[in-house]
Amino acid sequence: FTARQFETRFANVGRRPSVVAMHSMEPQDYAPSEGGPSNAVRDVPDGCILVVGNQYPHKAVGDTANRIAKTFPDRRVMALGITTAGLQQHGAPPGSRSPIGPQNAQLEDLPNLDGLSVGELSDDDVTFLHRKASVIVMPSHYEGFGMPVLMALVLKKPIFARRIPPVEEI
Repeated sequence: FTARQFETRFANVGRRPSVVAMHSMEPQDYAPSEGGPSNAVRDVPDGCILVVGNQYPHKAVGDTANRIAKTFPDRRVMALGITTAGLQQHGAPPGSRSPIGPQNAQLEDLPNLDGLSVGELSDDDVTFLHRKASVIVMPSHYEGFGMPVLMALVLKKPIFARRIPPVEEI
């Protein structure tokens, strides 16, 4: 799938040498680390609903996490990849909202909803969040690799994901 994406996205790709390296499909190759979590995630409760992605609109994390938190007010929802802060466009002045994406792409201020920026978490923190979750949700409309699916399989966690090519491939 990813090889086909490169062919359609980049000019003259067919004339350049390339190698397709498939990810392993053996769950044990993705065994998560056993390190401890940082203070950023230490208080995440068991049984939370983990919504995985990032701040970009095609990942649909903000809208999905908001809807789940409203639908299940008694469940803790953790949005991995987006926070309540406004979206920033690369190179835009501080405080400027990105002109792309839905207006509700950011998280709403709900008592059972927390967001975490992926770039500020260690691998141990991300693994810890996946371990704490009762279910993992990957709402992405477009995905390059589908790695959250592999993490869910390794940890034997239920996952809800769209039927998109990399998820189907895995």
